[in-house]
Amino acid sequence: MIRQQLPHIAMSKEAFTQVILKLQLVSMKQGNLYNSGLDVTNFTDDYHNIITTLLKSIFNEEQLGWIEWFLYERPSFKNEPLSAYKTLDDGTKVEICYDIDSLWELLKEIEMKNIVESIDLSRQEQ
Repeated sequence: MIRQQLPHIAMSKEAFTQVILKLQLVSMKQGNLYNSGLDVTNFTDDYHNIITTLLKSIFNEEQLGWIEWFLYERPSFKNEPLSAYKTLDDGTKVEICYDIDSLWELLKEIEMKNIVESIDLSRQEQ
């Protein structure tokens, strides 16, 4: 039961980096084709759904949301990518998810937060 809610990141950072880089490349190529008048979305949607299903077996919903934000929303249609921030305990805002390494760190942080919350809930049930 906990495995479904709190999957351990069962992918190495190196493999994750390669997956993200390849997904970024595919997205860029697809965008270039679209800008050239060729819409391949109907063809690529099935592959995107397969990849999403595989990622769901590794990452929880919150983690997957950040991965999708990094891949598809952060690049934006402007010249500069969008930014995301978190507020530290002292009120300082720090940027998160600005590169693949920082995305990976956020995913690990989310996993640890969920594990701690799960432990706290199990202690309350006892």
